[in-house]
Amino acid sequence: MKSKKVICIFLLMIGFNFSCQNSKKTDTNTTAEKTLVVERGAFHYDVFTIKNDSIFFEPKQIREGATSRYYTPFGKKLSKERLDAFFSLLDSDSFMMLNDHYDSNKSDNSILVVTYTFGDNSKTITCEDFERNCPNVMQYIEQHMIRLSGKDLKRINLPG
Repeated sequence: MKSKKVICIFLLMIGFNFSCQNSKKTDTNTTAEKTLVVERGAFHYDVFTIKNDSIFFEPKQIREGATSRYYTPFGKKLSKERLDAFFSLLDSDSFMMLNDHYDSNKSDNSILVVTYTFGDNSKTITCEDFERNCPNVMQYIEQHMIRLSGKDLKRINLPG
């Protein structure tokens, strides 16, 4: 009788240990393992990057003046909730099913490139023009990155 109790306790301890080891495994789909890069062309040539829990802005040129917010690099932390909601869009099949390249038959293009890296995988989508023949989700991603930055860095269209 005593040996049955010892065996039961031993089996419970092994089961508990196995359960604890499995619960320690990390989720391979965490925000910390994801990077999103949005590159804008034409007048801007700037880059927004979300990496880990922060968003960064890198302009092509750094200068001061009336439009200095467009030429000043910055970074700020973002909440996990905001990032998880945003990344859920990118994790959906609809984003992953997009073509890698969208052409434009116009000469006054403003390129938009989105690169999403998650774990060992990466997807880059290039639109030769952010307005023409560019999927709505790409425009949404660009606008959402601008909103997350909090800097109101809207696209500036040049006349002509």
